[in-house]
Amino acid sequence: MRRAVPALAALLAASAAGERAYAPMVPTLVWPGLACDDLPFTGGCNCDMQKRALMITVATAGGGTCAPGDRMGESPFMGGQVVGTWDATYCNYLLEGTTSLRHYVEILTTLPFVTTATDMQPREITFTLGGGIYNKHNGHFYEHVGIDKAREYPNPGSDLQESWRAAQQWCAHPDQDILGLVGYLATITTAGEKAFLDAHMNSIGWLGGADVGDEGSWRWIVGPEGCAGYLTAPTDPVLRRSMCDVGDLAAREPGCTGTQCTEGTPFGYTNWEPGEPNAAYMTRESEGEDFLHSYRNTNWNDFRLTNGRIEAFTCEWGGVGTPCLPMANVTQTETLVVDECASGAASGVCNATAPPQTCRDPSGHAGDWMCMCTVGTQKFDTGVRSLAVCQYDECEPGRRGHDLCVQIGQDCTDASPTAEAQHDFECKCAAPLSGAVGTDGPAGPCTQDECRGDGVGKALCVDVGQQCQDENQTHAGNFVCTCTRLGEYGNATGAAAVCALDECAAAAVSGSRGLPPGARGARTCGAAGQTCSDADHTVDGDFVCTCAGAGETGTATGAAAVCERDECAAGGLGKTLCVDDGHMCVDANRTHSGNFVCTCTGAGRTGTATGGAPVCALDECDAGLALNATCEMAKQTCVEPDVAEADDAYCQCPPPMGAQKRVGGAVAACEWDECADHAATCTNAQQVCEDADKGAMGTWVCKCVHPQEPVDPAQLVGEQTVAGCAFKEGDCKKYGYVCSGTSPAQICGAGEVEWDGRVLCKCPAPYSAPPGKHEHASCTLDECAVVCPWCDKTEGHGAGTCASAQQACRDADHTVDRDWRCVCADPYDGDSLMSTAKCVVDECNVECPHCADSGNGNACVAADQTCQDPAGDRTARGNWYCECKAPLSLKGARQAAAAADCELNECRSAGGDAVCVAGGQTCADEDTAPDAVGDWACTCADGFRTVATAQAAVCE
Repeated sequence: MRRAVPALAALLAASAAGERAYAPMVPTLVWPGLACDDLPFTGGCNCDMQKRALMITVATAGGGTCAPGDRMGESPFMGGQVVGTWDATYCNYLLEGTTSLRHYVEILTTLPFVTTATDMQPREITFTLGGGIYNKHNGHFYEHVGIDKAREYPNPGSDLQESWRAAQQWCAHPDQDILGLVGYLATITTAGEKAFLDAHMNSIGWLGGADVGDEGSWRWIVGPEGCAGYLTAPTDPVLRRSMCDVGDLAAREPGCTGTQCTEGTPFGYTNWEPGEPNAAYMTRESEGEDFLHSYRNTNWNDFRLTNGRIEAFTCEWGGVGTPCLPMANVTQTETLVVDECASGAASGVCNATAPPQTCRDPSGHAGDWMCMCTVGTQKFDTGVRSLAVCQYDECEPGRRGHDLCVQIGQDCTDASPTAEAQHDFECKCAAPLSGAVGTDGPAGPCTQDECRGDGVGKALCVDVGQQCQDENQTHAGNFVCTCTRLGEYGNATGAAAVCALDECAAAAVSGSRGLPPGARGARTCGAAGQTCSDADHTVDGDFVCTCAGAGETGTATGAAAVCERDECAAGGLGKTLCVDDGHMCVDANRTHSGNFVCTCTGAGRTGTATGGAPVCALDECDAGLALNATCEMAKQTCVEPDVAEADDAYCQCPPPMGAQKRVGGAVAACEWDECADHAATCTNAQQVCEDADKGAMGTWVCKCVHPQEPVDPAQLVGEQTVAGCAFKEGDCKKYGYVCSGTSPAQICGAGEVEWDGRVLCKCPAPYSAPPGKHEHASCTLDECAVVCPWCDKTEGHGAGTCASAQQACRDADHTVDRDWRCVCADPYDGDSLMSTAKCVVDECNVECPHCADSGNGNACVAADQTCQDPAGDRTARGNWYCECKAPLSLKGARQAAAAADCELNECRSAGGDAVCVAGGQTCADEDTAPDAVGDWACTCADGFRTVATAQAAVCE
C-alpha cells in the first residue's frame, strides 16, 4: 500500500502512479479515455453487437463496501434508451437497455463518480461489459435475476415462476451471453465463492445442482462442473448449451438411462439448511425434490422441478464458451484517490504568500499535501503541509540577470539567490574582454582586437597564413579568418577557415607560388586532352579526368584516364568493315585499335577476320537455305562438294534409283521402275504390276485383271502386295451408271449384304476419299503431292514442275483439278498457274541467293556508294551497279555487279575550273584520290611564266 513520505522525490513518484484524483462533491470521470474500437475482439464480437446490460461496482480500497454518499452519476449519452439503477446496499450501479456495445462504451467515458463522503479513502470502481458482477478470484460473472425482470427479456420455455428448467433456459439463452461466455444456473463450489455472492447480491432462488436420476447423489449438472462435454444435437438446444444430459427432468426416478444417471460432478462444498435435503415430495407427488434452491438466508434446500413460491434465480458465466475479448478488457478497475488540494483548506495555505505557491496532493492519502514553488527552485524536503523554501537565482535562463548579461556574452553572478532578494546580480565582461562591472544591468563597455597581440584571432588566423579581421571589438569570437593562398577560397567567424581549392580551375595552374600540392587537376587532365571535375574542393588529389574524344569512355581519379573506344560502335572501323557489310563485330580489347573481330553471319556462312572484313564460305546445303528444302521435298540428299565454290551443290537420288543427273540448284531426275523387281509378285497371282511414279519409291501396285474384280470394294489395288481379286458378278452391271459421269471417272464396286445390293463408287488412284454408297464419292487430290495422272508431257505436274525451278507448289483446292500454281521462293515475287513462275527481285534491297562472285547490292553500301537495279528488267540477275556519291564522280566506265571506281576531281566538284578560267588559266588536279583534298591548282597559259601559285596562279 502506498504511504505518505516527507521526501520530495518520493512524493513526486507517488503522483506519477497513474491513479485518478477525486474530491467530495466534485463529479469525476472514471474512464474518459476508453474507446470501443481499441478493444482486441476475436471471434464474432464487435462494437455493433447488441447488449442488454452493463454493471458497475464501487468499493473502498482493499475490497471494502462503498461509503454512504457514494454513487454513480448519469451520462448525457444515456438518453431514454439506457436506464441506470444504483443499489446502495451492494454498491452496484446497473445500466439496462438493449443497445450496441459501442453505445455502452460511450456512456462509460462520460459517466461520473460523485460522493458526499469525507473519509478521504481511495475508491476502486469496476465495470463489466455485461449484466454480471465480476469475481476477480475465479474470473466468473454473476447476476441475481428476479422473475419480473426476467420477463422483460422473453425466452422459450415454461413459466419462469414455476420451473427450474425455465431458469436454466434463461441463463443459457444466447441473448444473455457475456462476450462469448454461455450462462448457467450458479454452481457454488467454495466458501469463498458463497462469501462473494453474499457481499454483492441477494442469491435467493434456483441454483445449478440436482440429484435427478440417482436419488441422494447431489451433483452440479450445469456449467464447467456439469460434464466433460455437452450434447451436439440436444432435444432442447437452449437448455443444453450449458447443461448435462440427465434424461427426462420431470419423470419420477428412474428418469434416466445408463450414464445419464451419473452425469455431473458430486458436491464438494455444501451449505444445506438444517434438516435438508429431505425429499419431502417423494411420497406425495409424482415428482421428487431433485433440484437445488437457496433460501433468503442463503442456506440450501431441495425443491421439485416446478414450484410457484420461487421468484428468482442466480446466473453464472465462466468456463463455458469461448471469450471473444480478454478478461482484462471485459472488466476493468480504476482506482480514484482523494485530492486534498481541491478541498480549499490546503490550497489556502499555499496561496497565502507572495509570490503565491501551488498546492499538490501526490498520493491521495490524508495529510500528505504540499506547497510547490511557482517562482524559483524549491529547496529539497520543504513544503509538506506548509510553505516551501524557494531559491531564485537571477542568472538562470529566463530571468533578468540571464537576459541582461548572458544573452550579450557577459558573465552573471547572484550573491543572494532567493525569491525575496532580487535585482542584486552583477554583469562582468567575459575574458579576454575588459570593462566596468554592472549591477542589475550590463557591464561595459567591453573591448578587445582579437586579431592582434595575444588575441585568439591572431593565433587561429594570422599564425597559419590566413587573413584576420575584427570589425566589432566589443564582442569576443566575432573575428573573421579568410584564406589567402592562390586559388583557395573560404572564411570562418571565430575560428580558422576551412580553405577549399577547385583543382580544375584555371587559377589553380596559373602559377606555382603558394600553390597547394593537390592543385594539378587542370594541368594533368588538360595535357591529356580530357575534361576535369572536382566534386570536393576541400580534399587534395580527388579531381577526376574523363575521356573526351569521340566514342571514348573512361575516367580516373587523381590522374589522366585510360581511354577506351569500341571500334564496332558508330564511327569505328569495325562498324564500317563488319556491321555495315552485314557481319557481326566484337571489340574485346577497346584500349587498342585494329583488334576487332568480324564474323560472317547468315544461314550456312562461316569465316572470321581480325581488324578487317572476313572471307565468308557458304554451305549451300545448310538447313536454312532453299536448296536443302528443295532436295528434301523431292526425297533426295543435298551434297555440297566445296563450300568455297558457289552453285556447286546438287540433289542426289536415293539408292537404288537410277543414275543421278546433277543439276545445280535443282532436283535430280531420278528414275526406277519398281515393277522390274516386283512384277513376279503380281504375275504369280495372275495380276498386273504397275509403277505409277517412277521417280518415287514404294509406288508399285498389283491390279486385278478383267474379268476378275476386287473382293473388297474398298481395295481396288494391292499396294506393294497382291490385290484381293475374285471372279464375281456384282450390281455394277445393273447400277454402274451411278458412278459414271464424274471427273475423274469413278470405279463401281459391288456392295456387301448389309448394304442391300447398293453399289460403291470409288475414287481412282491417286485420289482418296471414303467410297460413296450408291452415290458419287467426294474425291480429293493434292496435285502438289503426287504425279498428275492425266497431265501430258507438256503440262507436267505440280510436284516436279515447281521443284525443277526451285519454286514452291501450292494446291489451294484439292477437289478441283488443274489449279496448282508455282510460287517464287523468298526473296522473289511471282506465281503462275500450272507452270513455273516468272520471278522478279530488286537486287539492291535484299541478299541475292543466286549470285556468285558478283555478290549483291550490299557491296555498294560497303563502299559508301548508291546501288541501282534497272527497274525495266528485274528478272535479270547480276545487272545491278554502283554509283558514286557527291562530290565523288565515276572514274572510267561503269561496271555491273561491282563497286564503282570513284575519284575526287576538285576542278569539277570544288569549283576549280571556274576560278582558273576567270583568270585565263587552266585548272589541274594531279591527285584525284577520294581523300586528296585541296590539292588542285591553276596553271598559266602558254607564253606566261608562273610567279606564284595559291589556287589562282600569278603569271607574267
